[in-house]
Parts: sequence; structure tokens; C-alpha cells
Amino acid sequence: MKSNLTLNLGLRYEMTTVPTETAGKLSVLRNITDATPHLGDPFFSNPTTKNFEPRIGFAWDPFRNGKMAVRAGAGLYDVVAKKGEAESSEV
Repeated sequence: MKSNLTLNLGLRYEMTTVPTETAGKLSVLRNITDATPHLGDPFFSNPTTKNFEPRIGFAWDPFRNGKMAVRAGAGLYDVVAKKGEAESSEV
């Protein structure tokens, strides 16, 4: 590597939790065609347990004097729904 170039690599992990109820009194229709609701935990399966998001970035000082920097970064990003967002969003 050169002294005027810095590379950054990263990996972010973000997940949300599934709603739970201490007495297991949750119920949900998992499919609209289900004859009876699913009772108890888990409320739904959690698809966010595999949200690994790689990141990469760099900073470059082209004149090697510390007065100018060229920087860039990129990554894969997921939009993780937080509690209440799905119900309150307008279509």
C-alpha cells in the first residue's frame, strides 16, 4: 500500500426481533387461506437474522501534503422495518 492511500473494509450485521408475548397469547394468520390462526410464539419467522452488509471505502491524498483528500465508500444496505413502520406507512 501507499502512504497516501487508506482502504477501509467492514461488515455490518443488523437484525430486528420478532414480537413476543410472555403468556404466548399471540395469534396470526400466516396465510390468508389458513382455516385457523397460528397461536403462540413465534409471531412470524425472522428473515433478518442473515443481514450481513459488506462495506468498502478509501481515502486518497493525491498530492501527499494533507491538504486535499479524495474519499469514497460503498456498501450493501438493507432497510430493516422497525416496529410500527409497516402499519403507519401510507401507500
